[in-house]
Amino acid sequence: GRVGAIVGPSGSGKSTLLGVVSGLIKADSGSVSLGSSTEPGRFVGPPTRSDVAWVPQGAHLLPERSVIDNVMMGRLSDGSTLYEAFRSSEHALHQVGLEDLAKARASTLSGGEIQRVALARAISSDRPILIADEPTASLDRLSA
Repeated sequence: GRVGAIVGPSGSGKSTLLGVVSGLIKADSGSVSLGSSTEPGRFVGPPTRSDVAWVPQGAHLLPERSVIDNVMMGRLSDGSTLYEAFRSSEHALHQVGLEDLAKARASTLSGGEIQRVALARAISSDRPILIADEPTASLDRLSA
């Protein structure tokens, strides 16, 4: 996969641009197109909400639910079976180094752990595009 970054000062429109690119915000003018017709298997045209997994600045977890429940919510809302959601969520938690906290209540997590749960939720969605708004803001240097 490819990784890109949008950088700039606070208030310069980075989050708005990410919202437009992800298809969550409609642009006032212009258009967004991903990929090109010269790259087989790549996106061509505007992204749709089902193409994009979004990791917001605030993780928006359900505090009284377990970590794995919070990760599974995305897959379940997309129509996956409980088994599929559980398996993909376990794998995603492993990828972000939180597999040992799967049964922990979300309200007990640190800010960095909360951000990694949000990232795991996006990873488990299996969507082809993952957009994260300041994904490392609450993380230590090694985790980032």
